[in-house]
Amino acid sequence: MMKRLLTIIFALASMWAQAQEEMDADRPDQSENAHVLEAGEFQVETGLLVDNYEEGESSIIESALLRYGVTKGLEARLNF
Repeated sequence: MMKRLLTIIFALASMWAQAQEEMDADRPDQSENAHVLEAGEFQVETGLLVDNYEEGESSIIESALLRYGVTKGLEARLNF
């Protein structure tokens, strides 16, 4: 439940965010990206995967990735 709430909060907050430069997200698959954030930059990436099954059931998987530029060439990531 907490993960879902955080995902919704980050998704809503991102609607008001403005990118200073071109954003290079790890979407749609969250694979490792060659671009590293500059020192002091902060980026939030959120996603939602919805699967519908023939039996009429569905599943929803939320994901969020927080990226922070620590130094030139080094970033910290928190994926949940």
